[in-house]
Amino acid sequence: MVVDAHNDLLFELAFRAGEREPFARYWLDQLRQGQVELQVCPVSAPFDLLPEAALRTALEQAAARLRALAENGDDVALVETRADLDRL
Repeated sequence: MVVDAHNDLLFELAFRAGEREPFARYWLDQLRQGQVELQVCPVSAPFDLLPEAALRTALEQAAARLRALAENGDDVALVETRADLDRL
């Protein structure tokens, strides 16, 4: 199993929030080509932001994750626990 344990996927999806289906357009085929079966998607914010801006950045990334899941439900699934992983 190929696992990608660090990237800026959610940061990019939040940046592209105004675009149509950004996960499918920019990431899905690349993940398939790389045979990535598990993608770890950290939520992050630049350390130099004020707390309010950092929180906004994190919430935008969380919203981008939910959108990617909703728009690509046949191709991706959320794994939050070991049981989720075992089920998949």
